[in-house]
Amino acid sequence: MVKLSLFLALLACFTADGATNLIANNKKTDYVIVYSQREKYAAEELKFHLEKITGAPFEIIAECDCKTPPAKAFYLGDTAFAQKQGIKAWRFDKEEWFVKDYGKDIVITGGAPRGTLYGVYELAEKVLNCRYFAWDTHVYPPQNTLYLNNLKLAGRPSYSNRELVDDYHLMARSISAEVYRKTGIQRHRIRSSRHDALSTDVTKQYPSHHTFYFLLDPDKYFPTHPEYFSMDAKGKRFRGTLGPGKRQGGNLCLTNPQVLEIMWKNLPPQPLVYVAHTVSGLHHGQLRLHLSLSQLQEDLRP
Repeated sequence: MVKLSLFLALLACFTADGATNLIANNKKTDYVIVYSQREKYAAEELKFHLEKITGAPFEIIAECDCKTPPAKAFYLGDTAFAQKQGIKAWRFDKEEWFVKDYGKDIVITGGAPRGTLYGVYELAEKVLNCRYFAWDTHVYPPQNTLYLNNLKLAGRPSYSNRELVDDYHLMARSISAEVYRKTGIQRHRIRSSRHDALSTDVTKQYPSHHTFYFLLDPDKYFPTHPEYFSMDAKGKRFRGTLGPGKRQGGNLCLTNPQVLEIMWKNLPPQPLVYVAHTVSGLHHGQLRLHLSLSQLQEDLRP
């Protein structure tokens, strides 16, 4: 009798707040995906991942077309269901995500413009164990039976500017911009002016071109102070002669204290992250240093 009572008590705990939500089994599901305005793409990405993993077909429905509440659903974006749970979308920071189950239903939402989409990817990576190793190498672990229980995922990108140097311009002959946008940018949460041809929301990036010329302009200083610039193999001072504005193919003499003093004074105000490049040729042998503002200021302090 004691064992039976203990079993019933444990069963009650298991089926209350920690309810077991059977998402799919044997390539079948009772769940649908309901999305709010502007979140259709996030719904399509969730559908793609769930179907890849379970083999079950997941229907997606716009909230405005949903006449009666579905029995079980994923709710994406600022839906009426999310609002009933006390979720206020306007409180989310830009690109912040939030994922939580409410009984048998699951809410994925966040701040504009991609918080909900990033919530889908957070669920895919942290819970479903999907991996995006490269634009053409992804892993979707199959699960014949999928449960999602006690979900609570929340976060935001650590940096506003995020990029991968992957030579997309060299791959453009073999993959389309649409494919790369999905597999190479969005799933890696890229947000960078390097990809401005593929994204409408980019961050400002100073044109360093693998040099520090944006902190010490060669047009201004080289005619009168060639000692501020690097030497060639014969010991002759030179400035960049390649690329837009002739700002590639050369660098500064970083052992010159006056150079460091000028660079210090020309630091842009309060960026989140500086990315410094050494001189390199055609993307090979690059040394990329991600420096915090305080670190770079300390390194450049005269």
